[in-house]
Amino acid sequence: MSSTSSQISALEAEEKSLRERLMVLEEQKFFVSEMIAEAKQRRKFDEVAALTGNVEDLRREMDNVQGLLAGLDFEGAYAGASPPPKGSSADGSS
Repeated sequence: MSSTSSQISALEAEEKSLRERLMVLEEQKFFVSEMIAEAKQRRKFDEVAALTGNVEDLRREMDNVQGLLAGLDFEGAYAGASPPPKGSSADGSS
């Protein structure tokens, strides 16, 4: 039971870290998008092109982090935990 508990704790820590990373990436994407809008207003199209590339890099990294989050195996970790009490099932039906 202790190893299952530590496995779940490790998964929760990993999930928290990935979600924090995703939030930072979303914030960076927002700031770069604002910079693109400002560069367009000033007609600095070379800056727009470079910043657009940065946004694409951020999107790819965000997709990567979301994929890592989706791949966390909480179900497998909880499957190693003790079974639900008799008379109940995992899907909520009796």
